[in-house]
Amino acid sequence: MRRGFRPLIALLILSSLALAACSSARKENAPATPEPPPKIATETISQATNYGGALLGQIGALESMMSRYQDLLKNPRLAERDWQLLMNSQNLAIDLANEGISSLNPPEALKPLHASAIDAAGDCLAARKTVQAAIDAVDANQLGQAAEQAQRCVNKLGQVETDLRAIASANNLTLTELPLSSGPSLAQEAPAQASAGGGAGTVNDTANLRAGPGTNYGKVGGLQKGAAVKVIGRNDAGDWLVVQTGDIPQAWIAAFLVNGVSDVQSLPVVRAPP
Repeated sequence: MRRGFRPLIALLILSSLALAACSSARKENAPATPEPPPKIATETISQATNYGGALLGQIGALESMMSRYQDLLKNPRLAERDWQLLMNSQNLAIDLANEGISSLNPPEALKPLHASAIDAAGDCLAARKTVQAAIDAVDANQLGQAAEQAQRCVNKLGQVETDLRAIASANNLTLTELPLSSGPSLAQEAPAQASAGGGAGTVNDTANLRAGPGTNYGKVGGLQKGAAVKVIGRNDAGDWLVVQTGDIPQAWIAAFLVNGVSDVQSLPVVRAPP
């Protein structure tokens, strides 16, 4: 072989190797094809519809809570009692929302989505614990970490909602958002049943709002006689109610202090915080 051909052959070989390497790199860097939304079995369509509506309600409520939470974290006043009470009421609401999401019963096809929702709520719960530690230690340095945890929670909740709506669209599910609540039977009940017995109530005397069902729990606010509340749950005995009012998204009040609740026993049972 003539010497003049050898450099040319070497150049061709190197060019082929370079083209092969570029092709391999393009394949490796190509974006992954997203998996299609899961198909819901016909026999679980009803359960999936109720579960989806319940999860939407929990996500919407938790997103609203975290928006308020983030606003409070932007202007912390650790030494002020009013700010502590507002944060405590938000902490209670986060606990209830986390409990509510964990208690839902998804069909098999939606269990991965449910795991993502629990993971998102876990970041909200982590933010709540960090804030409580900051309040207990009067250490504002910990609030930066809490803000990051809260933002992660919000981002994840948004993704879960997007995925849920995509699943609903792919399976022709019509989702009706159910109000925030807790209890293992929520995802198995029809929307009308889930809200039975609740609704508007009126405080019949000056009342304390507490972090749990009992006078041993700390106060998170107070109401004057005639104040309106939205009743959304009860303890197992039915002698304490979970209500929403004003800037307090969730708090407990003694049942005898609220008029207008038609059927206390039909309200969802909410587990008392530790």
